[in-house]
Amino acid sequence: MPSPTEPKLGEWIGKLSESIDKLGQNIFFIAHSLGCIALLGYLETLKELPKIGGIILVSGFNKKLENIPELNNFIHTGINYKKIISAVSLRAVVTAIDDKIVPTEFSKELADNLEAKFFQLSTGGHFLDSDGFSKFPKIHEIITNMIADKQGYIGNEND
Repeated sequence: MPSPTEPKLGEWIGKLSESIDKLGQNIFFIAHSLGCIALLGYLETLKELPKIGGIILVSGFNKKLENIPELNNFIHTGINYKKIISAVSLRAVVTAIDDKIVPTEFSKELADNLEAKFFQLSTGGHFLDSDGFSKFPKIHEIITNMIADKQGYIGNEND
C-alpha cells in the first residue's frame, strides 16, 4: 500500500480502487489492521455495492489508538455499516487477546458494528511475522467454510 510509514486513508482507498477490477458473490476479502479500515472505506465509496461473498478482518478496528496517535487521521468513523452488511453476506473478525497494537475490544466492537462472527484467539499478538505468524490456520478454516457454504458457515469462535 502507498506510504506505509505515513498512511493516508484516501491513498489506500484509491489503491484498492485501482487494484480491484471485479466484485461479486464469489469474491472474498481478507484484510489486516489498517487494511480493514481501507477495505471498509473502499466498499462504502462504491455507488452501487454489489453482493460480495465475504470479508475476514484480522485485528480490525475503527477507533483511535492511544499508543499510535499518528494514525488518528486514518480512522474513518463514518462508515455506513448497514450498506456493507447488506452487500457482504459472510463477515468475520479475528483478534487475539494478546494483541498489543489493537485492543481486542476494538475488534469486538467492529465485529458488533458489522454483525460479524467474532473469533477471539488466545494468542497471536497482532498476527505479524515478529509475533511468530507466517501461517494462519484459523483464517484458512474460516475462508474454507465461507466458500463451502455461502449461506452460513461454522467454526469455533473461541480458538
